[in-house]
Amino acid sequence: MSMYVFGYGSLVGACGINGRGMRKHYTPKDLTEAYLRDYIRHLQAGPLGGSVNYYGVSPDKGSKVNGVVFKIKDKDISDFLRSEGFGFPEHIRPYKMVDVTNKVSAKVNGRIWTCVSNHRFNAVVAPGYFRRVAEALKERSPQFVKEFAPFDHNWEKKEREIWSRFLFSESAWGFD
Repeated sequence: MSMYVFGYGSLVGACGINGRGMRKHYTPKDLTEAYLRDYIRHLQAGPLGGSVNYYGVSPDKGSKVNGVVFKIKDKDISDFLRSEGFGFPEHIRPYKMVDVTNKVSAKVNGRIWTCVSNHRFNAVVAPGYFRRVAEALKERSPQFVKEFAPFDHNWEKKEREIWSRFLFSESAWGFD
């Protein structure tokens, strides 16, 4: 048995998937770019605050989020879920798993799941997390990166400007 996952934050690149205790070593070829309809990506802090910061998605009719779809084999599912916070008690878990098969543009032979935010706390995300996401984005196309940037219409202006400068620094990406 296996499951497919729609990844939209640090999971958009193989480098962001590897290192989570799973046996499989992913490569960019294992990931399929796709869109998730009727959801919006946003930044948030975990329910405990502090250094637990991450991207989340929440329902938002008419919006779409770009990301990737990848397959996780049965032997790696529990390690993946633990890495996404499913080891926490339910009331403080950052996410819930939602079947989004009918909302994802990629077609696979199975169900597609994603981690949907359980809590939506505004956050200033730690620079280390930005670096991990930026590293994962380097595996994606320039168009994918441009579409990734407008995370949330409620995002703080200053934070959006900082992230945009970081994301679109030509020296960081070598797209010139």
